[in-house]
Amino acid sequence: MALAKGLTSLNANSCGDDLLGVDIQFDWSDECTENKLDKSLEWWVMFANILVPVDGSANAYRASECAGDLAAKYGARVTLLCVISEGGASGVPEELRDLAMIEHIEITQWNWLEGVANQILQTAERGARSRGAEDVQTVVDQGEPAKAIIDFAKSHHADLIVMGRRGLGGVAGLLMGSVSHKVAHLVECPCMTVI
Repeated sequence: MALAKGLTSLNANSCGDDLLGVDIQFDWSDECTENKLDKSLEWWVMFANILVPVDGSANAYRASECAGDLAAKYGARVTLLCVISEGGASGVPEELRDLAMIEHIEITQWNWLEGVANQILQTAERGARSRGAEDVQTVVDQGEPAKAIIDFAKSHHADLIVMGRRGLGGVAGLLMGSVSHKVAHLVECPCMTVI
């Protein structure tokens, strides 16, 4: 009986209501053994650690749901990462500063941005869990977003990055290239962009 010699193509269509639509094609050969088939597919079924960068955009939330689908199917851990851009905000809003003064609370720009990041992560976590992900962790990091995502993926051994195609990058994203574009071209693991 002929078994698949190796995986020759993989097309990830899009995340639907249930699971990711995938089309796998094989190169057939009589020389193959079942053991070789298992080895050729090992990389595909081993999504143990899925990284999902989120920024509060609708595409990022869709990416967290898509990662939840994949995690449910493969028993993977989903790590949601929100990167606070250095100098990314002009400071704590005046209204919040005034409230902090009235309540005798010291609030820094970092405290405020970290609070916003945690709210974004909570929403993304609900999305991933709603699609079946059981092991979900959240992380707030700081730095230039594309570099921080790439460094995090490498240092935490991400098997896959699932991210929104367009985020909240604004004009800088149009002029310099979007974060997702940079990550997809510079990261060492597979990267899936969700629209």
